[in-house]
Amino acid sequence: MFTSTKTTFTPSTDIPSLKDKVIMVTGGNSGLGKQSIVELAKHRPKEVWLAARDPKRAAAAVTSIKCDLVEPVDIKILDMDLTSLDSVKRAAERFRSESSRLDILLLNADGMNTVARYGQSKLANLLWGREMARHYPQLTVPLVHPGLVRTNLATTMGQGSLIMRILWWIASLVTGVDVETGTLNQLWAATYPRVESGQYYVPVGKTRNGSKYAQDLGLGKKLWEWTEMELEAYLNG
Repeated sequence: MFTSTKTTFTPSTDIPSLKDKVIMVTGGNSGLGKQSIVELAKHRPKEVWLAARDPKRAAAAVTSIKCDLVEPVDIKILDMDLTSLDSVKRAAERFRSESSRLDILLLNADGMNTVARYGQSKLANLLWGREMARHYPQLTVPLVHPGLVRTNLATTMGQGSLIMRILWWIASLVTGVDVETGTLNQLWAATYPRVESGQYYVPVGKTRNGSKYAQDLGLGKKLWEWTEMELEAYLNG
């Protein structure tokens, strides 16, 4: 777990002008996603797309975000449930019909079932992200760890045992950082001009290799091929 808050990165002064930029944030209705929108919107992008599965919570988040802004920014709600590929496809089609570009994409939506499955999903994120960087060198795909953050994620572990939920909650309470601090690494990665594609960053802007499994090129290739196969009907439909 990474909990260091030592950094010289300050969003208000270190994020460059985002004029004419189009931004999308998944999971933008709460936690790290919402706070990231607040900070990015202060730098006057053309528009921000807040992707979330609950329209009412998304609308409430937009109202709250706009209260934190001195100058108005166009924030659009994109109805997208990541547990439904049909929903994701509809969201993608709507976005493509209404916007001709996408400059910054923060894939922030997440969920927690058990600690083991959460760790497995994080490994998959690293492997897939590195494959994405390899397959699409024209894109910049940094892989970001926010650190241990005090959000409601730790209390929604679903099938996790009561003991593990309590331990995780205590750990986040004692050693975790607040949401504002937790956003720093992803804000840095989204706006730093010399960020490296396929590189794994821990707070703030420090490179790491990850576990031996995260560095397994063969495992990454298998995951990429499996993902392509699973999505084929949606990609070609």
